[in-house]
Amino acid sequence: MSKELFSREEPFLSVQMVTKSFRIASAKIDVLKGVSFSARRGEWLALVGASGSGKTTLLDIVGTISRPDSGRVLIDGADTTAMSARQTVVFRRKKIGFVFQSYHLLPELTVLENAMLPGMLDGRPARACRERAAALLEKVGLAHRLMHRPNELSGGEQQRAAIARALQNEPELLLADEPTGNLDSVTGKGILDIFRSLHETGTMTIVMVTHDRTVAALADRILELRDGNFFA
Repeated sequence: MSKELFSREEPFLSVQMVTKSFRIASAKIDVLKGVSFSARRGEWLALVGASGSGKTTLLDIVGTISRPDSGRVLIDGADTTAMSARQTVVFRRKKIGFVFQSYHLLPELTVLENAMLPGMLDGRPARACRERAAALLEKVGLAHRLMHRPNELSGGEQQRAAIARALQNEPELLLADEPTGNLDSVTGKGILDIFRSLHETGTMTIVMVTHDRTVAALADRILELRDGNFFA
């Protein structure tokens, strides 16, 4: 796999000189130190690096959950770092899907309702959201679990439900933070098969954080964070 930082084609995602620091007591911790990279539409990138290297921080900034101290993030030509808080929420809901290591399913909702949620928040008709959620859950092998609560599912089933939820609004950018990190190898392989299928059949750009080099090898390119920047 290539370690090039920049796509040779017109980028769908462009991260430009992003910095981010945190304060712990009186100490300033520089986590990201001018990070830049790009990805073309439909490309699958793997971000790797040691614990504490800034992978999740970078993913949060790309996903507009967090803002950088400086630098820009452009997604499909839109500068997300120049948007208002309200504009960011709307943009994120329409353009970006998230898959987290800890699933983050709402325990009081059924699996079907969890998968419907992004569409409902976007103001789409309930019937359309329900039909799409049911179809996505069937695609990820959970057609028999629609009315179950998250605590009635295995870890692998919860992650598949989280993937279905992430796909509800047909995102153009899918961000995944250690999507197999809490799963055994067999269950994790099933999750990666879903990612491989998404990558092979669509134009969705995928940025995945992982500590597992075997998992990273499935991506088109691997970028390694060291000491707040990429090691190429």
